Amino acid sequence: MSAPRRQTGEHAGGERGHNPRPGPREVLLVSAVAFVALVTLGFAGPVHLGLQLVFWFAACVVGERLWVRLPLGGATLSMAACFNFAATLLLPRADAMIAIALSTVVSERWFMRKSAHRSIFNASQSMLASAAASWMLWLLLPAGASVTGALVRFEPLPMLAAAIAYAVVNTGSVACAVALCEKLSPWTAWRRLFGNGLNLSIEGASLSLGVLVAVHVTQAGLAATALALCPLVVAHQAYRMYLVRTVPASVDSESRAA
Repeated sequence: MSAPRRQTGEHAGGERGHNPRPGPREVLLVSAVAFVALVTLGFAGPVHLGLQLVFWFAACVVGERLWVRLPLGGATLSMAACFNFAATLLLPRADAMIAIALSTVVSERWFMRKSAHRSIFNASQSMLASAAASWMLWLLLPAGASVTGALVRFEPLPMLAAAIAYAVVNTGSVACAVALCEKLSPWTAWRRLFGNGLNLSIEGASLSLGVLVAVHVTQAGLAATALALCPLVVAHQAYRMYLVRTVPASVDSESRAA
């Protein structure tokens, strides 16, 4: 999920040049989240440049490409959680954070046409969501156990806790940003954005697919990520059709931004 832009007389999905300048509160929020994300990255360990990092960056971009605009505050929902979570499970913490952050910035600036401050905020909160999930894995895995071993043995508790941590940070940060822009309480914003069965089902399905992708990659190699594309496309199209029927303006704004 991605955070909103402040609304003006233009469509929420307007071109980059129509984005208003952020107000002081938005600047403070973006700066704070970006600072915390950078500090967290600094404690996450070294970054290992290589084929795996490039591959997961590309996979996360593919997930970001499957996006729709939500009907409140111009926030967006994409299928990137699947590959973001798989990268979190398989890569060292810093590598996963970097791959997710870069894919978010590239995707939001390239085909979502979002402003720089929105892209920075969403990259930062996605890094924090990944770090929270990674920390939960570290906390719950037995001493000496590895994520790879847990995937092979399919130990559900650490994976479930990591998925919940990722979802809470991801959706919670977006809800707080929407609440700030739309002058709502964070709970009201979260409930209107994510508090329905379809949104929660899509989020849960994306994270579940992320676990399955990680399991298959562990056993069959990187090409196994292709197995997730079909169900992700189906979920994206189903939610897009739902928005067409219920909130036509949200899909119109998506087409204008794409």
